[in-house]
Amino acid sequence: MIENLTYKTIGDIFREKRSKLDISLSELARLTGVSKSVIFKIESGDTKRPELSTVKALIAPLEITYEEVITCYIEVENRTDVLLEFLSEAIDAHNITLIENIANKYIESCREDTYTQLETLYNFVIASTDDNVKVTLANVISKYSRQHGVLPYMVKGLYQSYMVQYRDLKLQEESFRLGEEIINYLDFLDKTDKISFLYRMAFQAHNIGKYEMCIKLGKMGHLEDETENEEKERVALAICNSFFHLNNYSELEQHLQEYESLGYRFIINGAKYLRTITLSKMGEYEEAIPLLKQLVEESRENQRLHRVNQLLEALVAVNDLSSLKEILDKEEENTFIKTPYKHTELGNYYQYTELGHYYKYKARYLVAIGQFDDGINTCFKAMDYFAKINSVNRIIETSNYIFSFYCEEGREMPLTILKKLKELYNTIKESN
Repeated sequence: MIENLTYKTIGDIFREKRSKLDISLSELARLTGVSKSVIFKIESGDTKRPELSTVKALIAPLEITYEEVITCYIEVENRTDVLLEFLSEAIDAHNITLIENIANKYIESCREDTYTQLETLYNFVIASTDDNVKVTLANVISKYSRQHGVLPYMVKGLYQSYMVQYRDLKLQEESFRLGEEIINYLDFLDKTDKISFLYRMAFQAHNIGKYEMCIKLGKMGHLEDETENEEKERVALAICNSFFHLNNYSELEQHLQEYESLGYRFIINGAKYLRTITLSKMGEYEEAIPLLKQLVEESRENQRLHRVNQLLEALVAVNDLSSLKEILDKEEENTFIKTPYKHTELGNYYQYTELGHYYKYKARYLVAIGQFDDGINTCFKAMDYFAKINSVNRIIETSNYIFSFYCEEGREMPLTILKKLKELYNTIKESN
């Protein structure tokens, strides 16, 4: 037989707590300054919505949590001003569960026009500096709006959730999928948000290897953006890089010339490098390697690691072990190698990727000169960096290096290595 579950009121909570603590009505009135008759009416259910000041006064001596009593209170409360006061307090307390409950109650109260309610909640999202609060409220807005066909606010909610998740290095695939949904409703974003969104999606697509999407999204952003700015030029560079990764060198050259003619300084500064690594990819190593060495020496600090990796790739291809040693020995003093990143901005997704690639090339060199165990350990170092950004494909690719090294050397893989690989895979699985 199923029990008839009854809802517990504020009065029930106060009465049960008072009884448990063995506090009389008179004693509670003395401790709180709330009259005995008022407390009695609350406990008996005659007063279903007591004054908020009264509720707050009774909480401490009865050892009741704010969340517990407010959760009950909002079940019978429909006044928007009171609900918004609760919401502000829950936000100040960073109580995510309570924030969600109050926001849902407010949005379902139907005392105001739906658009007015959604705009009020959206203003809380904009005002908050706490990412968890932003995402919680944005999810409430987008879910309610989706269910009730209020597309402008569904998109606003999704957009705010995306902007938070975008900054999380381990949520790049997930946030990109969220962004792909928003693309279907771009016209509901204002022009500024639309451009900002398209540019971020383009950068993100480039970083996670979705190069065709990077080109498409970047060009969509360029069509919307009639101004001249640095971000626009950086997107142009990401587009060119994407053509390079797609081995579409004719389109790369065409776009380099187009952006150079527009005076994009990021393209002008990077054109020589892009043309050089194109030579390398096409197997023109005799011409490319001296140019790559020169470009490494000319590079700024934030460019250096990527350029070094392109040089290492070329040197590995021609099996130039002496040059590999020279470059690797020198790069050990590189700031990026000595001081791993601690930031959380998306730009570091790219840098973590480059650090992983750097250690992959170093591992191949170490194995080639007979330092087999050091090479295997360096592979794990590469995978550690890929794990920081949840890059499963790159981890699998690097683990395949380990298997191929053992096969090429005719060695039996020890159990300790298999266990380390299993632990790494389990970590990624849990993270996903």
